[in-house]
Amino acid sequence: NRVLSGFSAKASYYQKHGFTFTAGLRQEFMNTKASPFMPFISGAFTKQLHKHFIGIELTAKRSFRFPTFNDLYWQGSGNAQLQAEKSWNAEIAATYKWDKTITLTASNYYAWISNQIQWTPDVSGNWRPQNLKSVFARGLETALLFSLPKTTLKHLTANTNLSYSYTLSTQTSSTLANDNALGKQVIYVPRHRISATASVGYYGFEISAFYRYTGMRFISTDNSDALPSYSLLDIEF
Repeated sequence: NRVLSGFSAKASYYQKHGFTFTAGLRQEFMNTKASPFMPFISGAFTKQLHKHFIGIELTAKRSFRFPTFNDLYWQGSGNAQLQAEKSWNAEIAATYKWDKTITLTASNYYAWISNQIQWTPDVSGNWRPQNLKSVFARGLETALLFSLPKTTLKHLTANTNLSYSYTLSTQTSSTLANDNALGKQVIYVPRHRISATASVGYYGFEISAFYRYTGMRFISTDNSDALPSYSLLDIEF
């Protein structure tokens, strides 16, 4: 049996010129095991200028994750010796909005992870979880949303959503001597992802399109083998 519990505390300070500061901490428990204290701190600035809105936020936090039951005890594959994941995370995010028509967001994040849990196939083809000693993940995420103003044409609606993410996730240390995975992209983590949606409606009739691109994913720890990139396109009426 597993009983998960925890508590958190947070304090915020609001400054009249648009600055907000927040600090807090969280503690989790699994039965009698306790996670490390997980502090959190953020600072944000927002400003509204007529139809224009801008926002910038910086955050830093510590994270922790107990292995799941599947990680530990999946029949024939679980690893009861797994250690919990621990990480330190930092992010800067920016938002721009123009009226209710355009929203543009961008964020840059970093994560320093210890004992990352990763499922990989063994020599017999069975998938088993293991701990990666340390991983450095970082990336960029951007998104653009557009909504046609309702005053453009009566009964006409149009919306689009474009997003792109770039991810580098590399193993920086290992418990194995001369590990050829060091400095390489973690397997099954694509560097590039793109998604796009668009919909147009008129008098209750709507057509929507959904597109997703997933870049190449390495399937060997030394990055010598990879799955090719692929795209998906769905259209709904």
